[in-house]
Amino acid sequence: MKCTRSIARGFILIALLLVSSGCLYIPTPQHSIMHGRGMIAQEAIQEFRPGAATREEILLRFGEPDATLSNQSVFVYTWTRTQGYLFIGGAGGRGAIVDVGHTSLLLMEFDERNCLKRVELTSAGLFSSAMEKASAWVLEKTED
Repeated sequence: MKCTRSIARGFILIALLLVSSGCLYIPTPQHSIMHGRGMIAQEAIQEFRPGAATREEILLRFGEPDATLSNQSVFVYTWTRTQGYLFIGGAGGRGAIVDVGHTSLLLMEFDERNCLKRVELTSAGLFSSAMEKASAWVLEKTED
């Protein structure tokens, strides 16, 4: 009798596991590029000082920007690196593994003489796109 109950409980447990779904997020250190150009290191950015660096120097070092704003006076460089994995379980033993990314933005604004005016390395928000973040950055300065 005990053996029959144990077997029945085992089958019920297996059945519940097969039809239930769940998610598991495993964070990792940022690695491998998912989208965009290669990562631009903080040290490379610090080489260029506002008021001293020119638009041409930036273009030679980092290449064409991914986007421009404000009549091309703002350069936007973006890249996304993997920062974890999301395991999604499904019914019947089906599931998926999805890379979770972190998008970084390098924003550079130039003055009318094509000299670097300001620079910021930031992240796109969880619920906003890189371009929304960049547009808000441009508006921040004009509202000051």
